[in-house]
Amino acid sequence: MKRIFCVFLMLIFMYGCTAEKDLSDGTVTLPTAVYENEQIKTDGEFIGLWLPVYEIAPEKNSTEEKYVHKVSDMLEEIAEFGFTDIFVQVRANCDSIYPSEYFSPCSRFSVKEKLMFDALKIFADEAHRRKLKIHAWLNPYRVSSGGEWDKNNTAFEYISAEDITKEDNWVYIKPSSVSGRKLILDGVRELISNYSIDGIHIDDYFYPTTDEEFDETDYKSYVSEGGKLSLNEWRRENVNTLVSSMYALIKNQNSDFIFSISPCGDIDKNFNKLYADVEMWCRCPGFADMIIPQIYYGFENSAQPFEGCLGEWMKIKTDKNIKLVIGLAAYKAGQEDEYAGEGRYEWEKNDDILKRQVELIRGKSLDGFALFSYNYIFGNSYFKNNEIIALKEVI
Repeated sequence: MKRIFCVFLMLIFMYGCTAEKDLSDGTVTLPTAVYENEQIKTDGEFIGLWLPVYEIAPEKNSTEEKYVHKVSDMLEEIAEFGFTDIFVQVRANCDSIYPSEYFSPCSRFSVKEKLMFDALKIFADEAHRRKLKIHAWLNPYRVSSGGEWDKNNTAFEYISAEDITKEDNWVYIKPSSVSGRKLILDGVRELISNYSIDGIHIDDYFYPTTDEEFDETDYKSYVSEGGKLSLNEWRRENVNTLVSSMYALIKNQNSDFIFSISPCGDIDKNFNKLYADVEMWCRCPGFADMIIPQIYYGFENSAQPFEGCLGEWMKIKTDKNIKLVIGLAAYKAGQEDEYAGEGRYEWEKNDDILKRQVELIRGKSLDGFALFSYNYIFGNSYFKNNEIIALKEVI
């Protein structure tokens, strides 16, 4: 089925069927990806670093001058280390570290009711001064944590209680929600229209559960209207619709923008538990420019040994213009890996795992790698870690 869909998309492009896609109301349905990926412009090897919001959010009483100084110091370290690209988490939930029409300021960390300055603009300006590319990283579906949500959040001018649901103490926009999809797309449009950034990035937060009750009402409505897909297929279509619509929106704005996705490293989990058809995104044009699987495993991991997992990802990436960059776990340096089975103590016993992983990636002639995250490389207790020192030698 996936192969047929891929061929169909290719035929659409080849025969010039370029009907306009209405991205204004979030009602796009598959098939949507009528854009052929072009070779995105990168200057050599991609070496990325994730900067999550809890590492970069302005402190409560920070002035703009102090924040510029903080960001400048961070980016000096990053550029000197050898990184080429940064993923700055601008929206972890329905909040933002920048002035937004659609999302209230980030309140989960230290920024409260009002942003006194634009943190994203500062990051973009300071990154480009150091010739670093900056990607605005967001989590599309997450609304809030703690099982509650702020009814005064700007987002609730655009979505209603029917568009959201709770799961494991988190609140999510339902992937089946048309209004929710429109809000997400409007948020992306706002970013690429207002900021001098190089790309949009999303990570692995897709469907938060396999529980059939999660979106039971919407699925029953779909079936009653004649829908033929199984629940699992329908859920994957919901995610595919958002991803392909986001790609089209970005490329309509600027074909040089990079749209990247960082899915879970476990291919089967992506497909069967998160309902993310990453294999299609890797093989078919019109979904992403760059796939960055989080292969956060050591070489001795019992369930997912790094080299074997890397090989599986290399098998599914077939479109020549879709780049494959590998996500690496700097946060595990020197730590016990609780879920690694027989490889549980591998990161404690060895101090060259990241270095060997980078060398293996380069030996496979892949497009690069990215590390999670800033604090685990530049934090005081980590920078002296022998694992990070060895990593620096190869970067």
